[in-house]
Amino acid sequence: MDPVKVSEVAEKHGVSEPLARAMVARGFVDDGDIASYLSSSLKDITDPFSISHMEDACRRLWLAVQNKEKILIYGDYDCDGITSVAVLARFLKGIGHEAVEIFIPNRLDDGYGLISECVKRCFDEHSPSLVVTVDCGVNSRDEVELMKSLGADVIVTDHHEPDATTAEPTVLVNPKIDSPSSMADLAGVGVAFMLAYGTVKVSGIHKEEGGFDIRSLLGFVALGTITDMVPLTRDNRILVNAGLDSLRRNACAGLTALMDVVRVEPTELDSHHFGFMLGPRINAAGRLGKAEVALELLLTDDLGEANTIADRLDRANKERKKIEDGILKEALEMLEGQEEIGMGIVVAKDGWHAGTLGIVASRLVGKYGRPAAVIAFDKDGNGKGSCRSVDGVNLAEVLNECHDLLTSHGGHAMAAGVGLRRENLEKFTAKFAEVCGGRCEGDEFPKVYEFDGWLKPAQVSIKLCEELNKMQPVGMGNPSPIWGLQGVEYSSVKIFKEKHLSFMVGSGGDQRKVIGFNMADRQVDLPENGCLSLLCEAKTNSFRGRTSVDLVLKDLRPS
Repeated sequence: MDPVKVSEVAEKHGVSEPLARAMVARGFVDDGDIASYLSSSLKDITDPFSISHMEDACRRLWLAVQNKEKILIYGDYDCDGITSVAVLARFLKGIGHEAVEIFIPNRLDDGYGLISECVKRCFDEHSPSLVVTVDCGVNSRDEVELMKSLGADVIVTDHHEPDATTAEPTVLVNPKIDSPSSMADLAGVGVAFMLAYGTVKVSGIHKEEGGFDIRSLLGFVALGTITDMVPLTRDNRILVNAGLDSLRRNACAGLTALMDVVRVEPTELDSHHFGFMLGPRINAAGRLGKAEVALELLLTDDLGEANTIADRLDRANKERKKIEDGILKEALEMLEGQEEIGMGIVVAKDGWHAGTLGIVASRLVGKYGRPAAVIAFDKDGNGKGSCRSVDGVNLAEVLNECHDLLTSHGGHAMAAGVGLRRENLEKFTAKFAEVCGGRCEGDEFPKVYEFDGWLKPAQVSIKLCEELNKMQPVGMGNPSPIWGLQGVEYSSVKIFKEKHLSFMVGSGGDQRKVIGFNMADRQVDLPENGCLSLLCEAKTNSFRGRTSVDLVLKDLRPS
């Protein structure tokens, strides 16, 4: 990193050198980009009509509103899909259009995306003249043609990677196709919001006295964007920042009830709460085949009803965790019984719950540091599985090399899904390990952390943490800063709740507490005598009216 540039940024923009280093490390060197990053204001949002065909989609949607056509919103069962449906449904009803129907497939019975049988069911029940898909459909060629043959116009809004040959709806809107790079990473809910925003622009309704305030939708956009783990850069970061601000001031009944369940005050809400507390409870409904319950929460304006639904989602999340823990326990027992664990892990069993396999795969990756596939077979020998990966191993490429053993596969570098027959499991297990191993130069995949600079314990202050809040919201693509502490003394080592590690670093009045969540096994890496080098995040901790700074441990080694 260029120290001259860091000093220049710090001086020009009136920030500390640690914050300047963090911004430069993320590629912000142009004065305009830095100013926009620090303000993250809605006035800097890209025009929705810069997305290819967005204006055509907005004009068709507004025509349907004017003509009082029946509009069907077809969504997905994950948090991004559910919030996308909520954004569009609330928008249409907010501007007075009541002829709105909704369809979300059942994860366990129907499967993902546009499905011919679901399309037929929708049309039998609702007979729409316009279908708007959210978070799905870009590659669903046959299903879109079926919708058109049944007499409806189709607007497809999606953000997934397009195939060489995409669907051909009435209008196709995908920011990954012929659109500005600032829009390319929008989540499905971001695209749905841009459709609503663009429709406001083409209709002129924003000029009406007491009209619908589209900013009321931004909380849903923030929730879906963070939970879908798209990069929190450019327009995504602006939308999430505005959404968090909106919810802190005036949350809808459903999200107010959900915040009550997880015991977070609106004024304290940040991206962490969305990603690890609120989002998982919305996702839990879809994972267990009850996505419509989560949607009801986001659509209700009755706080009593919202509290009842939020409690139900909380119970569903606990059920999901229980199922997940049971599968993980069985998977670990399988692996511990093996003589050797491959460079790519495959575990499978009849009857595992398909909705939790991705989470289990992620936890196996976390434990073993290598790609993992977790597969459930049905009574007919058909398997469905989820795969997760490590840096440096592109799952899409790996599964392409295994394609002859699979009935289906798809996804991206870090997460993917597979289908296979039981009789091919043994061959797939061997091939998956072989192909993954071919991407590793040694016996282990390297664990690499990028960090923002070296600090001394005394520099990690409440003032620094408050300044680093200017980087919020943090997440994928805009990670929370990680700091290195080199050659520090440590003391007061403790294990709490049987799985977390804590100790103190520094000396005298400059001591700081270090917490390693789920890192109790790293106690053995603490030298009996000597000093440590650490990688940590700096976090403020308020307890009983007293605020202190904790260092959240990422990695450690003897100096």
